[in-house]
Amino acid sequence: MRKSFLITLLAVLWLVLAASSSSAQSPGIVDNGWMPHAQGPLNGDIYTVIWGDTVFSISRRFNVDQYTLMSYNGIPSPYRLLAGQPIRIPTSGPGPQPCPSPFLTITNPPPNTNVGTSFPVSGSGCGLFEGNVFIRALDSRGVQVGQVVTTLSGPTVGIGGQGTYNDTMTVSGAQGQLLTLLAISNNVEYSRVTVNLNDGGGGIGQCQSSALSIFEPGEGANVPASFTVRGDAAFNCTVTITARDGGGRQLGTANAGTFQGTQWSTTLALQGGIAPWSDIFIEARTNGGGVAQRRVRFDGGQ
Repeated sequence: MRKSFLITLLAVLWLVLAASSSSAQSPGIVDNGWMPHAQGPLNGDIYTVIWGDTVFSISRRFNVDQYTLMSYNGIPSPYRLLAGQPIRIPTSGPGPQPCPSPFLTITNPPPNTNVGTSFPVSGSGCGLFEGNVFIRALDSRGVQVGQVVTTLSGPTVGIGGQGTYNDTMTVSGAQGQLLTLLAISNNVEYSRVTVNLNDGGGGIGQCQSSALSIFEPGEGANVPASFTVRGDAAFNCTVTITARDGGGRQLGTANAGTFQGTQWSTTLALQGGIAPWSDIFIEARTNGGGVAQRRVRFDGGQ
């Protein structure tokens, strides 16, 4: 009982001392108030680390670049902090307040524009830990085809302030693919834009690639007499579909048309007295020389 009372008394005394010492602030020290973590006491220019503090949160509270803060205190990378550790805060003039809501944008390239396999990418952000920026390019199936790893540039980025980035993105893939660019920082997606991989090498409006695939129906799938066929192809390509039996007899055709994207879809109707559970061979072709095939089975209307 006596031990519990002493522990409680010491905790109360610590809080009182922390509250009083936090007001004892040296001239020239900018204190933005308590942040998530960084809630320890400030006495003059000495901040006392409490459990859960990070270099980033302390630097944001006092408007000091985190690298300057660690260098000022002679703390080497990886910048580990211990509860009770004194941190001397450098004197600084009033600076811009860290943004209340983090963001990261892509301003170039603009949405729905044509890009080549290498193109500039730029934007701005604020409130990002260490200013980290990841711009990832995904194709229409969600496969990553390019990435830029960079950081924001600006005088207050180190304390969570606003900055900009400017880099070059290199991607792989067939001309005409739609690409989604994701702006990510510390595993959080903040924004995205969609662009078209088409640098005009063969002339906008022409089918410039033999890229072609069928992803529906799946290989060996059972199909009825009329079913949907879907796939990927290059921008501005015309896709035609033909179905044949094992002897090469034509059972049906369909035209997916010329589309302003990468995914195509059409309905294929089978005709000609097909025996149930017969193999059907689907062939897709484009005017760019693309060929894709898929084997399915006719379910006989079962």
